[in-house]
Amino acid sequence: MFGSVNRMFGSYMLIDNGSITLGQLVSTKMAGTQDLKELERNFSLIMVSVNSFHVRRNKLQLLSGGRLVVEFRAGQ
Repeated sequence: MFGSVNRMFGSYMLIDNGSITLGQLVSTKMAGTQDLKELERNFSLIMVSVNSFHVRRNKLQLLSGGRLVVEFRAGQ
C-alpha cells in the first residue's frame, strides 16, 4: 500500500472458514503532509481491525465485526 512516499507492509492469511490472520503491519512514515499522515494512520487502524472476509465475484471484502470496512476489486 502506498500513500505519499510512505509504504505500509503487512501480511494477511485468508482462511477457508472466512477468518483472517494478520501479521504485523508496519509503515515507513517517511514524509507527507499532516493530513495525509493522519489518513494513513486511520487506514492502518482499519486494516488491523479486520477479522473476516468475503469473496464475491471479482471483489474481496474485508470486514470488522461483521461490518464492511474495505473492498478491493480485481484488476482487468
